[in-house]
Amino acid sequence: MDNHNTLEDYSLRQESPRDTSEQFFLPEFDNTKFSSFKSFLDCFDQQCIEHQKDDQWKVKNLPKYLTGSYIKFWYDNQLFNNTYQENKELLITVFDVTRQEEIQKFHNLKLEDNKNLISFFTEKLALGKRLNFDDSSIVEHLTLSSPMEFQKFLVIQKISTPCQWISTMRQLIAVTPDNSNRNVEVQEHGILGIKHTAI
Repeated sequence: MDNHNTLEDYSLRQESPRDTSEQFFLPEFDNTKFSSFKSFLDCFDQQCIEHQKDDQWKVKNLPKYLTGSYIKFWYDNQLFNNTYQENKELLITVFDVTRQEEIQKFHNLKLEDNKNLISFFTEKLALGKRLNFDDSSIVEHLTLSSPMEFQKFLVIQKISTPCQWISTMRQLIAVTPDNSNRNVEVQEHGILGIKHTAI
């Protein structure tokens, strides 16, 4: 039985170019491990040079290191039919440029009008999740994108999750009339909407 397994393993190695070098190692592409898709492909190319893999091998084997929307894009667009260089340029353009645009949009998205709180929060949270930001980063950016008069109260609360952020923000807005006396009104009613007793 061991003999049979050895023969089977050998025949698999003969058929699969990826297995001809057991030293070839690269983690699947993940935004948390690589700063960009280009940096991932640069690493992939370097491994291929070290293990003498040609462009034909790259086209055949690159999908094995892709996940999620990346592998879906590969199959939807039938990238097996392109050269490696064409694929590389296309993938970098589609994913890195799009990611940079989304990061820019995430940073630029501000809460200009309190009436738009829910749509602002939903869009900012969705972008943050899509960009693989953790909760603390999303909360930090939600706070920095809020009107100045709310930022200090949000920071004081030591909020750690987006759910806590939206809950606190709704309470703040509820006790803050939309007029020039905002700061006074927020202080008078307290951070969580509990009116302080007048002396």
